[in-house]
Amino acid sequence: MIKVLILEDSPEDAELMVDQLEESGYVVDVRIASDDVSFRSDIQYFKPDIILSDYKLPKINGLEALLIALEVDPLIPFVYVTGAIGEEIAAETILSGASALILKENLKKLPQVVQQIMSTENRQNARMSSVMKRVNDRIEENVQALSRINEFLHESPERKSIAEDLKKAISNLDNIREDLKNKT
Repeated sequence: MIKVLILEDSPEDAELMVDQLEESGYVVDVRIASDDVSFRSDIQYFKPDIILSDYKLPKINGLEALLIALEVDPLIPFVYVTGAIGEEIAAETILSGASALILKENLKKLPQVVQQIMSTENRQNARMSSVMKRVNDRIEENVQALSRINEFLHESPERKSIAEDLKKAISNLDNIREDLKNKT
């Protein structure tokens, strides 16, 4: 299942997007937002796998929506699905961080674009998990080494100040490890 957040003022257009995804075999859990407040809230609490957004909306434009998405969760792929726009705006959308742009007249391309983006995301997530595991393993090795040094230093009273510094270093490494675990 793929969680899709659609920012669209036309319920009919949103339904067409959902239909395209479902017809291509996707099982979708969809939320539809039409303004910046519900859009921001849905990013935070619905936690979509991908965002599909119109560019021209009554209360917010596509670039503002992209900036909100990047602020709330910069890792969520953002795809513009919009009517005719000029080349300058099209270039600006991609340069600003959008993953793709699809014209509504070419909506049949949506499943293919989503597949490419999600496949790329999965590969990037796998690489990131591998890197995070290696970093976490190295942090664990360093924590163990520092703990052994700390035990050695506590054997002598004059080494206690060094031991206190090492305790702080161990604590910092533990905090980093916990942060990394929370991000994976």
